[in-house]
Formats: sequence, C-alpha cells, structure tokens
Amino acid sequence: MKLATYRRLSKLLKAGKLKNLERELAPFLVENDPDARFLNVHFSTTLSGEETDARLVSELHKLSAELHPPSLRELAWRYRHGDDVPKDYAKFKDLLATAAILGNETAKRDLAVVLEIDLDYSGLAMRFPEH
Repeated sequence: MKLATYRRLSKLLKAGKLKNLERELAPFLVENDPDARFLNVHFSTTLSGEETDARLVSELHKLSAELHPPSLRELAWRYRHGDDVPKDYAKFKDLLATAAILGNETAKRDLAVVLEIDLDYSGLAMRFPEH
C-alpha cells in the first residue's frame, strides 16, 4: 500500500467511517497487505470490544513477527503499559528499537525520549521531530 493511501485510510479510521474503510481495505486484504491488516484489526463492525482487543493483539504479534514497523511500535507500547499483554519494559524497548531501526519515524522519536529519560541524555529527543 502506498503511503498516501495508508494516510487516507487512516483518516477514515480516525473519523469513524468504518463501513467506507472496510470497503476500501477489502482489495488490499485479499493481497495480505500488512498495512491493510494493521488498519483492519483496529476496528470491527461485528465483534465486541473484548473480542476486538484480543484480535488486535494477536494480529499485532503476527505483523511484528513479519517486521511491520507500525505494529512493532504499537505492540511495544502495549508491553510498556501492560495493555492486553504482560507489562514488560525490556520487551517494550526491544520492540520500539526494532521499529525505529526499520525506519518508523515515530518510533525513532519515542525511542529517543525513552533513552533520554533512562540514560539522562538531555536533548536527544529534540533531534527527532514529531510526526
């Protein structure tokens, strides 16, 4: 999926236009596109909240195993806060670092902030603009 398409579809998700999003994701899901899978797992028009959360965590693990940077970043934060996974700070940092190494700009900034705090590297995060 091209970045412009991903951004447009992300806006549909944020706007709650789930039927439109579902329709537009369909051809990408047939191709097993990781970005489409990532967006698709963040909503459901039929499942309960708990079922959606379980499906989300399962798919984030699968996508992370495929080295999908946005999934790695999101799963990292779930481990940081213990959100539907056990709280694990080391795993949080490992997943976040992997997402950053793979080029996720937001993960780079997140990691810089974490390292700035953990290692007292004042000013490190300023080198990475917010996205």
